[in-house]
Amino acid sequence: MSAFEIKSQVKLPLGKCMEVVLSGIQFRLFRASITMAIIALAVAFLMTIMGDSMIVREVAQSVESLIQPRQNNNFWVRRLSRPIDSADLTQVLFRARPDDARWNEYKQWGQASDEDLAALQALAADEARYLRFFAELKESQLRALTGRVRGRDIFRLLADEDALNAFMETLPNIDTAIPSTRQEFEDFLRRWEATRPVRARIVAGHEQALDGVRRLLDGQTTQEFLATLDEDKARDLQRLGYRMNPDDVRTLRVWAQRQIKTRHMEQSLQDPAVRQRFANQFGVQDLNRVTPDLFFGRMATRNGPDWLISALSETGRPTTLSADEIRETAEAWLNDRRLARLESSVQAMDITGGFMGFSNRVLWLIGVSLIVCVVGIANAMLMSVTERFKEIATMKCLGATDGFIMTNFIMESGIQGLSGGLIGGLLGLVLGIARASLGYGWMAFANLPILDLLLVFVFSVAAGIALSVLAAIYPALAAARLAPLEAMRVE
Repeated sequence: MSAFEIKSQVKLPLGKCMEVVLSGIQFRLFRASITMAIIALAVAFLMTIMGDSMIVREVAQSVESLIQPRQNNNFWVRRLSRPIDSADLTQVLFRARPDDARWNEYKQWGQASDEDLAALQALAADEARYLRFFAELKESQLRALTGRVRGRDIFRLLADEDALNAFMETLPNIDTAIPSTRQEFEDFLRRWEATRPVRARIVAGHEQALDGVRRLLDGQTTQEFLATLDEDKARDLQRLGYRMNPDDVRTLRVWAQRQIKTRHMEQSLQDPAVRQRFANQFGVQDLNRVTPDLFFGRMATRNGPDWLISALSETGRPTTLSADEIRETAEAWLNDRRLARLESSVQAMDITGGFMGFSNRVLWLIGVSLIVCVVGIANAMLMSVTERFKEIATMKCLGATDGFIMTNFIMESGIQGLSGGLIGGLLGLVLGIARASLGYGWMAFANLPILDLLLVFVFSVAAGIALSVLAAIYPALAAARLAPLEAMRVE
């Protein structure tokens, strides 16, 4: 009787394994296409969310820089015409630094030291936290705790020991606890009361500075004063304690001049005779529909400025503006309106904070897309294994090792992940740009973060491959562990 010789199983090289995988994908092209479609959709969703978020973030930064002149103008109009209060002081100090202009202003007006202002700044975060606590209480709860006292006056009230004891005795009855321990709250009240003299000196110093500003204005409005701002006037303001950035002098002057021209045009529109002529000229049936948007839109056209000059002359209100100035002012007004709408839209989006600059909302959507990707791929691969039980059994009968079977399935999943990832990444890139452009128009295209989008594309494709491989591990392991006879019996 001849002896049986049992040889070791042959281990095929990766190249041969790749040939088997590619031939298998071609043979089961429809099933492979479904798996790639699932991967492509998941990666496209991931790419769309991340790409759109990055574009919106770039648009937000661009809008912030474009509206800076308007914000700067509004700030100086308020600062030169309205006394500051504790709320303004706290809000500015919260972001100020010892070398900032605002810090030095408060330092001069209050005859304060850096340590005094640092103490006020340290209180700012706690003050905001406690004010938020009181603002979120119901009116009945707040009345029970502080009576008719509201806002920062609550701190002044509770600085009295008797009032604080009464507050603490009533607090348990409203079933709402302060956002700290009693000791921390009492410590905050002591520090807040101790810094009241510094705040009072700053407020009083600014009121004295305002008296000096009124003398400088000499009957002008604040906007008219800023429209003629030069280095000499900036030095006069500096002597009163105001710290103006030299780069802001020209910007403020240009913006204030534009605001005066805009006001002149708005006053022209308010004239009933001009308004009626405008309606007749441009076919507006209802005078109520003659809005500033419509008016400035017409004035930004080629013939609009000439018509306005003629209409004002006919009504006895000659304008000091030339046709070019009217057109430029109208275009600037329309652009500012667009920026204001973009600003509101961006502010409505939660785009700050979070991991890698993504908001919690975006991170949540990214997490959901990854879960969808894993579940979809795992389901597709399990179905692929189930349909190929007899093929697996045949391969094992022909000498295929468990490692070969597992490698076969993982390589197949990786190839499908690469193909689906590339398709999904391109699709998501297009959808992300399109989605951002629908919301932000030309600003989205003008602020495309090309490099960041390419990095996100690479990440999305890599995520598609990695998730495909991870999702295929269990099905591949299940396929490798199948006994040939067991697999043959499966219908």
